[in-house]
Amino acid sequence: MRVCQIKKGQQILIEKLRFTPDLAIGKRFGLFEVSAGKLVEATYTPPQEEVIENANVVKESSEENGTLAGPSTEPALTDSNIRQRLTHDEIKELKASAPASELISKLVDGNVAFAERTTFSQKKYIQKKTKKFSDRVLIFKPNIRLVCESYYKRDSERLGNLRLDQLGLILQLSGIHVGSRVLLYEQSLGIVAASILERLAGEGACIFLHRGRMPQSIPCFHAMMFGDKILSTFYPVRIASLLAGSVVEDDKEDEPKPGKLVRFDTSLASSESKDSDSVPIGSGNLEMDEDNGRPTSPSAVEAKKRERLGKEKLAFELLRQPNPSEFGSLDSLIFVVRTLNPVDILEKAFASLKLSGTIVIFSAIQQHILTAYEWLKDHGVVNLQMSDQFCRHYQVLPSRTHPLMQETIANGYVLSGIKVLNKKPFVSVPASSKMEE
Repeated sequence: MRVCQIKKGQQILIEKLRFTPDLAIGKRFGLFEVSAGKLVEATYTPPQEEVIENANVVKESSEENGTLAGPSTEPALTDSNIRQRLTHDEIKELKASAPASELISKLVDGNVAFAERTTFSQKKYIQKKTKKFSDRVLIFKPNIRLVCESYYKRDSERLGNLRLDQLGLILQLSGIHVGSRVLLYEQSLGIVAASILERLAGEGACIFLHRGRMPQSIPCFHAMMFGDKILSTFYPVRIASLLAGSVVEDDKEDEPKPGKLVRFDTSLASSESKDSDSVPIGSGNLEMDEDNGRPTSPSAVEAKKRERLGKEKLAFELLRQPNPSEFGSLDSLIFVVRTLNPVDILEKAFASLKLSGTIVIFSAIQQHILTAYEWLKDHGVVNLQMSDQFCRHYQVLPSRTHPLMQETIANGYVLSGIKVLNKKPFVSVPASSKMEE
């Protein structure tokens, strides 16, 4: 399973299979067959119809060869080269130019000993050749489950060892719904941001912390191909702006910060992944280049910059540090980290979380979770829970089960809690009760 961006004239390589998807553009999602290096629509054949189809191929082959299908009393041929009339070059030429059904029919016709086989053997021969020479591709509409499974199976470390079931647990513990306001920092290729935006459904806000001028290394987010309504709830905020306490201009972003801010910024800079699939987010309203998705003119670049800074200012209205007598307006804080200590972000964002707001932290490093646990406990967070889930697929057979041994079981730890008022309750004693004492 592979996440691919389909463009006209682009060559797609999946293992040893190479093809151009031009003929699939504009078609419905479904099954396609690779024929002569191009994708053509294919129809799914149910098992019963496949048996009838195989029988028709056998019948046509028998009539052309002048023999009847079924076992023969003649001695079987032992030389495999004599059994097939087609040469290797002819098969290679047919595979490159003809559809798979025609190639299989030619192989059946060219097999001298095909009529000597039993009906079961003939069916098995056709199925074997179909599996070998029929290259089929099943194209799905991208969703969170498929994108997460694809990247997790390919390289779980790039995804932060975040499994699909743990992603669902994070969303469940955070209580995200339509209209929620969420602050997110993640190092998991944008899969958490995509999941949050899908749940918000165009209402609410997802404040996405990132380093650099634009969000980078979030291919899972781009693979979902969200529309303008969904993207309107996505508010990228640079870490440099969070450290400065206000929106920082691009030319001032790289200026050194004094004291503690330098240490914090350095830890964030060293924790980011060096993935190569970093693509800026487009709003959908600008003139974009079809090849790389970037603005094509200086005016478009300036418009995109104004839009980005405008969204960042709106996000800072939600992130603004409240007065001591006030509380924040965010509903949830979610941190999915690989190398960064989540306490560094908690120190800056905890005051923006409202009372009864949820905090969810995921990390594959247990020490980060324990450090965050102690910090949250000292700040009066209640209902603190740490969980470690184990997931393995089993094949259930009659009277026995069989686990899938070659399965990646890498995972992480989830820490969750609820923010409450961190003050000791004041109980007043009536004056009458004091006099009675």
